[in-house]
Amino acid sequence: DGFSRLMEGTIVPSVKKGYSATIYTQLSDIEEEINGLITYDRKKVKMNPLIVQKWNAKLKKSLQS
Repeated sequence: DGFSRLMEGTIVPSVKKGYSATIYTQLSDIEEEINGLITYDRKKVKMNPLIVQKWNAKLKKSLQS
């Protein structure tokens, strides 16, 4: 839910204003951190990949508009 709120409220509107890139800096958990998209040992994906695909498609569409 947090990822979708970020995409809808910040990222997509920023693209429409001319921003061209974003970076998610914590792909996996590291030591005590738990914010990654996958666990430290890479055994569990913590986010539904279909949600990421959906938002990537929306971003691509907004770039083409």
